[in-house]
Amino acid sequence: MGPQTQVRLALAILLGKRISEIRKMRWSDIDFEKDICITPVEDMKKRKCHRQTLSTQTIERLEYVRQLTDHQKFALANSNDKIMSENAMLYALKRFGDFTTHG
Repeated sequence: MGPQTQVRLALAILLGKRISEIRKMRWSDIDFEKDICITPVEDMKKRKCHRQTLSTQTIERLEYVRQLTDHQKFALANSNDKIMSENAMLYALKRFGDFTTHG
């Protein structure tokens, strides 16, 4: 499992977000000065904007990924700056057994 996949799984746990929200997270959604992440209305299941405080562990993981993908639009994009595949995290979880993430 690659380091970006590990970070994706950690963020899903730390943030309690749906896979679709993790997949679509943009660098512009994250305010590192205020330690918050704002999930826009169009990315939320209930179509309501969501502001979330980021923990130290979350910031550390995002900073690590930012070194690899800061020039890209999506925080957790693939190498072509496209949203990661829907099944990427699910296949990674299958390695551990019968686990799932939110949504």
